[in-house]
Amino acid sequence: MIPEKIRTRSGIVKFSIIAFCVSEGLGFLSLGMLGGFTYYLISPIFPFTFPDESTFHGDWVWPTVIFISILWPFGLGFAAIAYNYFSKRQFSKFALIAIYSFVVWFWILFLWYFFLRILSIGGPL
Repeated sequence: MIPEKIRTRSGIVKFSIIAFCVSEGLGFLSLGMLGGFTYYLISPIFPFTFPDESTFHGDWVWPTVIFISILWPFGLGFAAIAYNYFSKRQFSKFALIAIYSFVVWFWILFLWYFFLRILSIGGPL
């Protein structure tokens, strides 16, 4: 039995909930591999800000990648909120998808920046 609150949600919210559950489960079960993959989404954009992944070494690497694997799916919720906000303002479907993608990408960028710059004491930076 699906609760009424979930059944009446828009398609993007349902998609985000399902994607969140799947990504959260995979992020936990992959022991950081999914978080490592997200690094490849941002590293070509800022090659001088973020070092090459081959320079990562030490005890901080694995916990950082696992935390990012577990935290990045929350960006799907933020993206769904932004999608609904802009859809009420009559944005085109293409613009809404671009906004959704950008919000998820920006959340991943924020997480990596936060973990690399602030929490990786003694790391490569």
